[in-house]
Amino acid sequence: MAAWLVQPEQQAPTLAMEVISVALVEKRAASTPPPEPERVEEITPPAAAEPVPVAESALSVPQPPEPVVETKPEVTPQPPEPVAEPVPETEPQPQELTQTEAEQPAQETQEAAEALTEPTFEAAYLRNKPPAYPRRARKLRQQGTVELRVRVSAEGAPVELAVLQSSGVALLDKAALSAVRQWRFVPAKRGRTAMEAWVVVPIHFKLEG
Repeated sequence: MAAWLVQPEQQAPTLAMEVISVALVEKRAASTPPPEPERVEEITPPAAAEPVPVAESALSVPQPPEPVVETKPEVTPQPPEPVAEPVPETEPQPQELTQTEAEQPAQETQEAAEALTEPTFEAAYLRNKPPAYPRRARKLRQQGTVELRVRVSAEGAPVELAVLQSSGVALLDKAALSAVRQWRFVPAKRGRTAMEAWVVVPIHFKLEG
């Protein structure tokens, strides 16, 4: 059975059809009524959607670009570099002394304790002759004392002479140097050991009468 559906005038009529499906079924017992045929419901197509008016304010308007703000990069303060602490200087450790080095200070102390005798020239057995008085100086009545500084070797010989204090007369100084160069001395000694040393020798030139 067909039916007409009334739609608004502006819409075209739509025909809805009823479809009856036929299916073969097995023969059932007389007591079981036959199943009712399936009915297909009428399908009404949806009405066309009317266009919705769009307000002008809803239209998208291009917005001006946002100003670009330059940002300075953040500078993270660097921690100060660690200052190396000065390493305390270690005192040098005393080295072990050898037996010879250990005995040397004791030997020096022993030698220092021993008396040091200076060279001498007054011993009678040396037979040192006094210097000759120069004739010219005697004639001119020149007098004075000469002090000579003499370096005496360990054998008792004068190896170096110098005028420590002049007499004021060159003839007298020269006569004193010539005489002392021929002298012999008793060398200086520390304990029983003879050694080289300096000695001052005064020479007096004096006229009698």
